[in-house]
Amino acid sequence: MRLNQPLSLFCLLILTLIGGGTSVSLYAQEKTIIRGKVTDATTNEAIPFANVFFPKSQKGGVTDFDGFYNIVSEAPEDSLTVRFIGYKQRQKHVVKGITQTINIALEPSGFQTLEIVVKPGENPAYRILRNVWKNKDKNDKRSLDAYEYESYTKTELDADNLAEQFRKSALMRPLAKVLDSIKLATGEDGKPVLPVFIAETISDFAFLKNPERKTETIRANRTKGIGVKDAGFISQLMGSTFQDYNFYQNSVNILEKNFISPISTNGIAFYHYYLMDSFVLDSHYCYKIDFKPRRALDLAFTGSIWITDTSFALKRIAVEVGKDANINYIERIKIQQELQ
Repeated sequence: MRLNQPLSLFCLLILTLIGGGTSVSLYAQEKTIIRGKVTDATTNEAIPFANVFFPKSQKGGVTDFDGFYNIVSEAPEDSLTVRFIGYKQRQKHVVKGITQTINIALEPSGFQTLEIVVKPGENPAYRILRNVWKNKDKNDKRSLDAYEYESYTKTELDADNLAEQFRKSALMRPLAKVLDSIKLATGEDGKPVLPVFIAETISDFAFLKNPERKTETIRANRTKGIGVKDAGFISQLMGSTFQDYNFYQNSVNILEKNFISPISTNGIAFYHYYLMDSFVLDSHYCYKIDFKPRRALDLAFTGSIWITDTSFALKRIAVEVGKDANINYIERIKIQQELQ
């Protein structure tokens, strides 16, 4: 389920006739190649599916699951823009005509959109959503006789407002290696945020409808945490079987609470939708729709969906649940999926 699609590079040759003579000059445009990583400035986490583009030529792409990007332009570019829902837009200076690495940290903010001209008529995102609803039965994996996929799951529990004495206690020793390998993040109030549990799992999941059978084979796992003694058992609990989020359902159960799916048939009552862009993704022409809850206290998501233009299937989704959802002890949950 990971997206790792390199961009193909090409060289454009321009044929120029000099005056009225017969001499011909051949020039190769200098490419500006930018690669790097986009992260959350508060938590240092990678930001997948962020829009990265050259504002002058509008050429660009999106970051992958790990926040990395690689874009190319043959126009004389001088700046790079990064934009993602829920974060402040950033622009960085680039040196034209060379290959360079630019890592960018985005600061969280409120929901931002481009300038919108309001005209009489229907929200253009609604037409796309109606087609998604109409094609749900054939696009939902539950309609398949069998399917399989690779799943990568990472679960991290962090704690803030911890007393200094507790930070130095023997209880924290199992996390020493983890803390040495990551940067200490800071919360919204500037106080340290301390990881107390981290679990990563890569597994193969398979489903057969008749007779019904589910199997999950865990290929690799890594677990670190306070008081964790049986890492293998904990990793099984962190696998996709226990975190199988199907957004084709009208509601998605997370920690015993039902959140309205952004492609729910009654989603318009719970979400504001914004048709942001359209482009080719893995040979599929897709619409990108951003959304946010109509009311802060609703059990709803903030994020983006990518919908194919012919089958109106969900190609990609990135959602986030904030602390306004009032889940005990949980400040934020992020879920990303890539579908084929």
